[in-house]
Amino acid sequence: MKRQFMAAWMVLAMAGFCGCDEDEETNSGKPNSVAGRWSGTMVVTKFMGQSVAPGDSEVVPFTMDITQTGEYIEVAFQANEYPGFFSGHYYYDLDRSIDFKATADYTYFFFGTVDWGERSMSGAWSVSIPGGMSGTWQANR
Repeated sequence: MKRQFMAAWMVLAMAGFCGCDEDEETNSGKPNSVAGRWSGTMVVTKFMGQSVAPGDSEVVPFTMDITQTGEYIEVAFQANEYPGFFSGHYYYDLDRSIDFKATADYTYFFFGTVDWGERSMSGAWSVSIPGGMSGTWQANR
């Protein structure tokens, strides 16, 4: 019975009944790929050298559309109606770490790890404004 349940679940997941985007489904279950859409939140923990109290920081929702070629990734990032385009790496064979950055007026840098068991990733981010700004982020499929 357990084997039949697992087989039925796999068929439904492969058929796209998991509530995921079709583009995402083509890469799900493959720990070497982070391509697809991710949704998450960012929180500021330091601003201009000063710690920000947890209750004083706004939680900012974002989406990431990631394309991947080998370890190289490109990230179309959208937060507060402002787009950003990042490039970086996903080191799936090494330690499942991810990093991506963009440089405009300032350098924006994200790094973290991917947890395929939870279909999530999380880490820290920073912006090179005078005095600095940094925080934490998390995203899920």
